[in-house]
Amino acid sequence: MQAYAIDPTSGAIAAIGGEVQVGTGPAHIAVDASDRFVYVTNILSQDVSQRTVHARTAPRSITLTSGNSPVVYTPAFAYSANIGSNNISGFTIDPAAGVLSAITGSPFANAGNPASITADLSNSFVYAADFSSNQVSGYTISPASGVLTPVTGSPVAGGTAPVALTIDPSSRFVYAANQASNDVSGFSVDSTTGALTAIVNSPFSAGLGPSAIAVDPGGKYAFVANGSSATISAFRIAAESGAIGDVSGSPFAAGTFPRGLALDPSGRFLYVANSSTGSADSYVLAFSIDAPSGALTAVSGSPFATGLNPVALAVDPSGKFVYVANNLGNSISVFSRDSASGALSPISGSPFAVPSFPLSVTLDGSGQYLLIGHDGTTGISVYAINGATGALTVVSGSPFPAGTSAFGIAGTFTIQ
Repeated sequence: MQAYAIDPTSGAIAAIGGEVQVGTGPAHIAVDASDRFVYVTNILSQDVSQRTVHARTAPRSITLTSGNSPVVYTPAFAYSANIGSNNISGFTIDPAAGVLSAITGSPFANAGNPASITADLSNSFVYAADFSSNQVSGYTISPASGVLTPVTGSPVAGGTAPVALTIDPSSRFVYAANQASNDVSGFSVDSTTGALTAIVNSPFSAGLGPSAIAVDPGGKYAFVANGSSATISAFRIAAESGAIGDVSGSPFAAGTFPRGLALDPSGRFLYVANSSTGSADSYVLAFSIDAPSGALTAVSGSPFATGLNPVALAVDPSGKFVYVANNLGNSISVFSRDSASGALSPISGSPFAVPSFPLSVTLDGSGQYLLIGHDGTTGISVYAINGATGALTVVSGSPFPAGTSAFGIAGTFTIQ
């Protein structure tokens, strides 16, 4: 089952998160009169699935009986968290060419050595993990110019050395992985102002040295890569409060130093970059996610070899390809993905050479371009993606000037 938001002006629809698992052979769907619950009849499993609708200030869902115009995602802005130069760079993205141009006022001040950045799905706010000041900063995005303005009360206190950040698909909760305090800080988001408020009982214990965090597209589970304990912590997210609690069996063993995380759009598979200076331990782990429990099981054939020292990865919006930044290999490994099994296969030409020390990777909202941050240098590299093969071609003018050591990159988009 897939949920969509409706633009009240144009009528365009946009997927909210990924597909939500229901029974086998879903046939009919209904929403109760309070708009709080959705019911799905499943022919093959002979049962009814019930899901809770979380209130938000976005357009409600609708059923259409006809129409064949596709929804078009157009890249708008990109932001990089520059831990080396202690600021945030902002760019406009040329949808046709992928060229980045600095936003007026960029770079934007950040006093805490930002190590990660994420944007909400309404493209209204971005949040940064301030590594050295133990805080999380929030910014309002100007829809016309992309200029960033601190939200009310920003920054807010977090754990010690927040190094990774994510926002749930409903844009109601922000989570930060704190590398030195070995925990996760959770915040609720004011949908009007973007202000953050600590969730009750936050922070939540994780493993040793958490280095990455991701929430599944359905908003049910959060996953944390614990580099120093070589595990993945899996948490169930409380729908109303945003509080997280351990999934049964968590933490799950994961390589020798799990550092990067990414989920496929369906929320059925989790991919983990295992960081290592040796080729034998440079690989991507793949796990299937049990929908009812959140438990992880290794995918057949996992792990999958990469270039030297993979540190970050991303799955394209279609779910067809996985992109891995090999920090010491100065390359990007590209895999095609079996949507049924989750297994990965390197595409022709992989790995693709890129400028030195790729550190972070993200795809723009349209899935046309791959943006890469680099360790110890300035600049964001941009590559056009062949939608059929996944192959990469450098964009003219790349790399584009930015701050130093872009540890994280976030992109926004418009919908037509």
